[in-house]
Formats: sequence, structure tokens, C-alpha cells
Amino acid sequence: MRKRRSHFRRSLAELESDLETTRVRIQQLENTLRGVVRNLDNISIGGPCRCGESMLLIRQKKIFCPECGYQRTM
Repeated sequence: MRKRRSHFRRSLAELESDLETTRVRIQQLENTLRGVVRNLDNISIGGPCRCGESMLLIRQKKIFCPECGYQRTM
């Protein structure tokens, strides 16, 4: 039982480390995407799409999802 518990703790520590690495990576990607969008004309990032796979993009009074194809005019 003791061996199993220490293995569980080690695995939990590894998962926490992986989770933190993933959190940092997502933040880096979000910052990079914001930088790219700032350098494009007339486009901005909205909230998450209802598909859950992408953020909505806003351009020329149109909102669209690059992942699922959802779109509407403002």
C-alpha cells in the first residue's frame, strides 16, 4: 500500500508539472496570437465560439469562427 501511495504522489507531482507547463504554453500562444492580430488590419479577437474549438474573429463587421465556419454580421 505504501509503495502505491508514493507512486500516486509522484504521478500527481508530474501531472501538476505538466499542467503548469501547458498553462504557460497556452499563455505564450495567446500573447503571440494577440501580437499577430495587432499587426493585421481591421481584425480583432472576440470570445470563444460555441463550437469550443476556437476564438471568434471580427473583421469588417463580420464575426466568424475559423474552425467551424460559423459566421454572422454585426
